[in-house]
Amino acid sequence: MDRRSRRHGFTLIELLVVIAIIAILIGLLVPAVQKVRSAASRTVCQNNLKQLGLAAHNYHDANKKLPPGFIGNLANAPKWNNQSLVDGPYVSCLALMLPFLEQNAIYTKFVGITTNLNAVSAGWWGNANNYTMSQSKLAVFTCPADSQDLPTTGTFIAEQVQVNGYYTTTAWYYAPPTANVFGFTNYLGSFGARGPSSDAFWGKYEGIFSNRSATKLQTIGDGTSNTLMFGEVLGQVTNGNRDFQVAWMGMGCIGTAKGMGDGLNTSWGQFASKHDGGIVLFCFADGSVRGLTAGGTNWSPTVPTSPDPYVTPLPTPATSQTSWWVLQALAGKSDGVVIDSSSILN
Repeated sequence: MDRRSRRHGFTLIELLVVIAIIAILIGLLVPAVQKVRSAASRTVCQNNLKQLGLAAHNYHDANKKLPPGFIGNLANAPKWNNQSLVDGPYVSCLALMLPFLEQNAIYTKFVGITTNLNAVSAGWWGNANNYTMSQSKLAVFTCPADSQDLPTTGTFIAEQVQVNGYYTTTAWYYAPPTANVFGFTNYLGSFGARGPSSDAFWGKYEGIFSNRSATKLQTIGDGTSNTLMFGEVLGQVTNGNRDFQVAWMGMGCIGTAKGMGDGLNTSWGQFASKHDGGIVLFCFADGSVRGLTAGGTNWSPTVPTSPDPYVTPLPTPATSQTSWWVLQALAGKSDGVVIDSSSILN
């Protein structure tokens, strides 16, 4: 008896059903993978900030003070006059902490870089050794949530302070292609709202770091657990495009007066990140790492254009901008403001 085997294939309807099921499974899987990846990035970022906090504390143990935010222009220098930047090494606190971040091999190759707060020297980029070391790409300074894309306009390599009673800073930069060679950072110190200032309002919210600062932990009047030390930055981003990057060698600290930015639009003077939910991670002065919600903290003041926009006091936000005020209270090291910070803590 002739027996012939018969093979059954998929009908067109069955095939379409299988494809539909696979598509549904992929649709369910992709968000889960993205969520896991986002959580992993946040964990690594938290660890990086924790390492910076520990390094700052170890620096404090060795030097009886925290590192300066940066060693920039001298206090008696006229405003914006030193475009050649010859009155200081213009090196950041991040560079000064390298020995405490297991990066002594880089630090020992620096030339003319010192922790002396009275140092007078040419900018760090003028020395071949320093320039080469500044190109080191250090994982501890970068957040994995950020793509680290190259800047279209430039990379900030130094900060300068205008000496006029208000702590107003400008940042100097190299344009591409030179801008692309430096090691970038996603973390900077906090100098409070606007740093040291003779202005009664803004001076109240002075932070831990500033030009040639020498803060001691025991002088943080608000308590180390209530004061920001390091936070996340993105440089400058406009409509999702990276205008500026930040070099760890020369940029040390920024303020909170403008509030926090986000991954799509952020000025160079704002803390910001690309973490989900608009969360920006900070290391507090006690070494703890916590997230702050950026939404509601942003503030864009109308700056007078004459006679001198950097001398004229800035206006202050309305009291209804609760999140902005909470951020300033956390940034100030001895403002004495008792405030419920739960509205922005995450």
